Amino acid sequence: MNKINSKANTKETLEICKAIVDLKAIYPIDEDAYFTLTYTKLSEFTSHLIDKFNEGNLKSVLKGKDDMRDTDVRAIFYEVEAKCNRRPSAQQASALIISDALERYGIHIINNSYMNESAHIRGILSDLKSPAMAEDIQAIPDLPELISNLEQSQKAFDVSNAEWRDLLDQRNATRTATELSAECKNIVNGELVGYLNAMRTANPDKYKVFADKMESIINQGNNKIRDRMAAYKRNKEEAVEENN
Repeated sequence: MNKINSKANTKETLEICKAIVDLKAIYPIDEDAYFTLTYTKLSEFTSHLIDKFNEGNLKSVLKGKDDMRDTDVRAIFYEVEAKCNRRPSAQQASALIISDALERYGIHIINNSYMNESAHIRGILSDLKSPAMAEDIQAIPDLPELISNLEQSQKAFDVSNAEWRDLLDQRNATRTATELSAECKNIVNGELVGYLNAMRTANPDKYKVFADKMESIINQGNNKIRDRMAAYKRNKEEAVEENN
């Protein structure tokens, strides 16, 4: 049985190890203390490695939530500004009062750090929702809805930010993705491959199906790795030729 290619990157290692971990649910091997212990180790390290990849996804989600609240902040400022730049009227007078309140913060708050922007948005919402501003807010038809939108997008950001901070705390207590990937690869190559290769010969009824499936997973993964490396080499050679 082949081992995982030593050139496998973190993502490729994760894909192979995750597929191997998933095999046990379909092709269980019971009453084998060594296999169970080794499989459990691989499962735990693979789970931690998945969490590392999820960090990037969660950070992307957080950025999306920040973009949404930025849009809602702009909508409020632009709506009030538009009403200020009209002929004198009761609605314009209300818009000018609201504008004074908004200018204490400024639209530039969307360029601040996440923490500072959150603090300013909470201040804006508190001011706009104060009883003293209620009549002026209602004088501008679309403004109550725009304020509600900002409340919702800020709450959504707070939820994602809390999840992101929890993940950062966990990350500080665990190894890097590169370290976890190396551990996963070592477990498969150094412990599972040799053991299952021997056991499918010694006890094929119990081990052969699982071992054959695992061998197929590793071979398919190694083929992808070789294809990636070949493509990289080919692109590099083409770049050299173009520069000559």
